[in-house]
Amino acid sequence: LYGKGARTVALMVSPDAGSYSEKLPEWFGEVFEHLGGKVVGKFNYSYGTTDWSPQIASIKALPQKPDAIHICAVLPDVGILIRQLRANGYDGWVAGCDAFDDKSLEGTVGDPKSLEKVMFATHGATGVDGPIDKFLAQCKADGYKINGIFDALGADMVQISYEAAKKAGTVDPAALREAIRAPGGYPGTTAPTISFAEKKGYPVKTVPVMGFADGKRVLITDTPPTFVPALN
Repeated sequence: LYGKGARTVALMVSPDAGSYSEKLPEWFGEVFEHLGGKVVGKFNYSYGTTDWSPQIASIKALPQKPDAIHICAVLPDVGILIRQLRANGYDGWVAGCDAFDDKSLEGTVGDPKSLEKVMFATHGATGVDGPIDKFLAQCKADGYKINGIFDALGADMVQISYEAAKKAGTVDPAALREAIRAPGGYPGTTAPTISFAEKKGYPVKTVPVMGFADGKRVLITDTPPTFVPALN
């Protein structure tokens, strides 16, 4: 987002989904300011909101229009928000998290032009005819019900557990845990390599940032994070 020229951002936060909807936007704000940007507002909302006019009015009341708005919420909420923001003249960036990966986003927003400055970080790049798309297509062909990117995360879990068990020579939980945390990581479905060597419970991997062009999903970047805020 900062690399796209955004220098100011308003954060949308909610306690309704715990750290996902409340802390993730704040962590994003920390990273954004670390890069040189500025958080210019923070506004509350509730899950299930269909009328975003109070929040939009608060954003419009800021001294200057923010270059971007960041939110971690589910569909249809975020799709309705984007649609109403555009209808009220906001033409800046709308950024978010993996819930934007829901393929119903496009239909909820409606006009493809409204998606032109929408981006989101997710677990793996889908909708771009890449490795994950091929994996999910094969799963569907084999008769499995596909629930989106989360099926590919399941594949990561199986792959890593299998390779770690081979390395450990056992499925003993303690030995398996240490093998999973071994340096170098393991190949995955959502990323070429996934590592838990830092022992913090979070994988080290590339994080795709997706956007839209002519209503179609495009991959903007796919690199490991260079700065991660303290998770508190």
